[in-house]
Amino acid sequence: FGVRTQDLARALRRYCAGSSPAASMVAAALTTAFCGLLRGAEVGRPDGVAFDPLLHVTRDDLTFRQRPDGTLYAVIMVRVAKRPGAPKLPLILGGGGTLLDPVTALRRMVELDPVPAAARATTPLFRWPNGAAICTSDVRALVKGLMAKLGLDPRRFGAHSLRIGGATAALAAGIPPQLIRMMGRWSSDIYEIYCRMSE
Repeated sequence: FGVRTQDLARALRRYCAGSSPAASMVAAALTTAFCGLLRGAEVGRPDGVAFDPLLHVTRDDLTFRQRPDGTLYAVIMVRVAKRPGAPKLPLILGGGGTLLDPVTALRRMVELDPVPAAARATTPLFRWPNGAAICTSDVRALVKGLMAKLGLDPRRFGAHSLRIGGATAALAAGIPPQLIRMMGRWSSDIYEIYCRMSE
């Protein structure tokens, strides 16, 4: 099942609204994954694989930029999980969402868990307080746990539920299918199975 925008926003407000670095990281990681249509292995590292700054997202891969009108947006250089050896591609995230705002979530995470400039290129973008990069199973467990706390069946959810939910929300918002395909880094029409019917 895809995670609904409203459910993710409600769960993050209830359970990840604290001022701890871990809570801010969880909120930033899940919001970014949902809005950026990211796979679990693109948010962190695949299970059983050591963190490699050449392959996985680092703090150095995140930049905040400003449009001429003053609004902020974020750019994350992401390596597509299903294209080994391919260069990192820019993932552009806007802010200001009424339910989910990845730019605000990312800025809060960076403020609560600062990294010296010299260490950013080797520090995971999303990391636990002990410094370890989050992995796909962490994303899966977080999604299942948050949905269970909302009274939903956790067996229906996983790391990919963020990608499914994000694609469905984009389609419901009127984003053209070809743009959803590009945003999700799909090389074929397979993205169509991610966009679920909704009210």
